Amino acid sequence: MKAFAPLPVSILSLFLTLLLVPRTIAAYFDIQEPQAGRQWQNGAANPVQWKKGLLDDITAFDIEMGRISVDGILFVAQQVPAKFTALNLYFQDVPTGDDYYMTFMNHTHGITYAISPKFSIVNSVSGSQPGPIASAPTVTVSGAPNPTATFATMFPATGSAVSIRGLHGWASTLLTVMCGMAAGAFLVFV
Repeated sequence: MKAFAPLPVSILSLFLTLLLVPRTIAAYFDIQEPQAGRQWQNGAANPVQWKKGLLDDITAFDIEMGRISVDGILFVAQQVPAKFTALNLYFQDVPTGDDYYMTFMNHTHGITYAISPKFSIVNSVSGSQPGPIASAPTVTVSGAPNPTATFATMFPATGSAVSIRGLHGWASTLLTVMCGMAAGAFLVFV
């Protein structure tokens, strides 16, 4: 180990630990509906559609709806299973406006996966709009944005098995630190 002699063991150990830190793969979320400028109607079911990456370790996510000109959030759905690709939103007395947007996120950790383009909520739609998706669940959203309200729908929690390939959170960090310590111990004794 003559090549590593000039480096202190602690620096070499840190370097090797950083090599073992798992890389984060950005989640692929593509919100297909609502599209920019889309008009959604009060008193009707409006489709929300998305495509999501398969290998991103996201088992569930939350959907919130916000408005740019008004403080507050409409909590739409919590713990949406990752296997879903669509929901229908039935709006009941939601204030009209042209500055709404959808946020797909993990509200517990504050991680945002995707934000939709701006869309409108109107009382009557002009022109043709996509209809509800028959195979998708329907969530009723009512009233104005309210940060103290609860989610309109809560899906049951999804379980996920922990495997070496899919370690989550603290388990991944613990494995990385242990590998770094083992590498440092190996260098001390070599």
